[in-house]
Amino acid sequence: MEKAVEEMAGQFAQRIIRREYDSARDLLAPWLRDTVSAAQLEAMVGEAHKDLPPPGDFELDSNSCGLEDLEVDEFSPPTRPLPAEITEQNFRQWMVIQFKPDPASDSPYNASFDLWMAVVELGGAAKIGYMEAADAD
Repeated sequence: MEKAVEEMAGQFAQRIIRREYDSARDLLAPWLRDTVSAAQLEAMVGEAHKDLPPPGDFELDSNSCGLEDLEVDEFSPPTRPLPAEITEQNFRQWMVIQFKPDPASDSPYNASFDLWMAVVELGGAAKIGYMEAADAD
């Protein structure tokens, strides 16, 4: 995973954990920032962990999928078409943030939810071009 991608994803995860949804939006590509409000991001996180503990920790994971490998699949992300703004030129990484409960909590659960994303490079900065919450594996 590229260092810039890892750093951006870690910053995004920390902002979600701290419930700083407005500042988390700063890490979205313009087309997502224009369509996803802080309240919508908060609602997505709340719906994603449902009855499980809220996120308090995270792990990053990625794979070698290229943009051409990402096919819409009704059973696993991406379940929706990727935005047309994501191109071979700006696509950098398909990855997941695995959100987990706070390790200091007494939670019997070891996961909250997964957040899959397509990371793009815009103006020299890593940004989230697509995101989709899913049940933790």
